[in-house]
Amino acid sequence: MLTRQKKYRLTQKGLLNRIYHDQKCNSIKAGREPPAYSMVEFRERYLNDRIFLERYKIWEQSGYTSFLRPCFDRIDCFKPYSFNNLQIIYCRENQQKGLKERELYKAKKEGRYAKFYEEIYCRHCEDDRIHKIEIYENFKSYLCTICLNAESDFKEFRE
Repeated sequence: MLTRQKKYRLTQKGLLNRIYHDQKCNSIKAGREPPAYSMVEFRERYLNDRIFLERYKIWEQSGYTSFLRPCFDRIDCFKPYSFNNLQIIYCRENQQKGLKERELYKAKKEGRYAKFYEEIYCRHCEDDRIHKIEIYENFKSYLCTICLNAESDFKEFRE
């Protein structure tokens, strides 16, 4: 049985309060500026936002599956939280983006290209399976991890 507090956190207003609180705490913990808006401004802006409401409804219909919870992601992770630097995505997308950003930061620190994995169709393989592709930060090359065919000018394969 859910407590009253847990039930509140599943409401639109409760979720927005929790997200704002997390933004504020994470900013302080990371040594960044706190959000450029108050909790009241944040709630007023997003309680009637079409994208937030659509994602919230999907999350609700899923039975509150954690990876479908709406998240407010900073578009530029080097800038603080502000209305101009936010996008509403699912929690799972935010996790994947965070992994890529950490790999990019680590690679730059070590003086190498970052490597990511994405699943796309490889035109060299004879079957029609989707393959896991190793993509490099500059997106000019890739390596199919199944057939080991490498290509340059990766952009034509992404589109």
